[in-house]
Amino acid sequence: MAACSSAPVHGPVLLYDGAGTWDVSVEQTHSMLSRYFDPRAIQRFSHLYNLNAKTALAVIPGGSLLEIHESLGSTAKNIKDYVETGGRYLGICAGGILMSEYMLGKPAVIPPVNSFVIHDLFSKHLLVLKYEPYMRICSLGLYPGPCIAPHIQKNLNRSHPDNFCAAKVHLPSEESQPFNVCSYSGPVFQQTTEGTKVLLHYSDPLNYHVVEEKYIPEREALFYQIKQKIVEESPAACISYTRGKGKLVLSAIHPEIDPATFDATASKHDFPAPLPEGISTSESSRVKLLDSMFQELGF
Repeated sequence: MAACSSAPVHGPVLLYDGAGTWDVSVEQTHSMLSRYFDPRAIQRFSHLYNLNAKTALAVIPGGSLLEIHESLGSTAKNIKDYVETGGRYLGICAGGILMSEYMLGKPAVIPPVNSFVIHDLFSKHLLVLKYEPYMRICSLGLYPGPCIAPHIQKNLNRSHPDNFCAAKVHLPSEESQPFNVCSYSGPVFQQTTEGTKVLLHYSDPLNYHVVEEKYIPEREALFYQIKQKIVEESPAACISYTRGKGKLVLSAIHPEIDPATFDATASKHDFPAPLPEGISTSESSRVKLLDSMFQELGF
């Protein structure tokens, strides 16, 4: 990607690299930010104590949602205060899910309509990652809408390298042609909230089911009744949303992955999956997406 002129900022650009983050995403995000900002302004952080009005932009990249949420702990509320008072936030994959109202975990195999699926509360974390149909994971709720994850799943273990693949997407403009970006068990953001602006669509539809949960005390379990199948065309892969005086840009996919530097970064961090096919030929469209994301953030 051709280097962009650095945006004048009057404060640090904070990139979270704490527990739960995917080290490849952290490094690639740092490089991406260096294209838009003076590299001297970019600072890594592992907590949110230093997030304040002087911060130009806060960024949380991809990784494990549960680990990041746990690592941030009580300091996560600082993000809400920061954004609502005028701050700007960029979330990539897990960093985007973290800002949604809640996540519905999409199962690998959807049971038939009107069937019941038992969910053992004691092992809910294991089931969220592997078998759980539509477990609600509450997040920070800065974006008042849910997301469904993942849109593409090739392995039941969401962190498995097989799930690092190409997602077919397109920009909102009518003349936009589908292109490929990197996805790693990325979600779909529900377009149910007024004021949501979609910056990128998945080109493949999302199939999911409306569920109704019922707690059975004597079994200490939740049953989920599958009620209705829904097909959503062109679901949202990247959105922007104004919250209070601030701005959120939330990406379900990994636009920070640069085909020119990915192999070296992956090798450095022993990530076994290769760059998915079709990514290297979609560079101009990826650049347009990145430009639109940073324009939405005011840079």
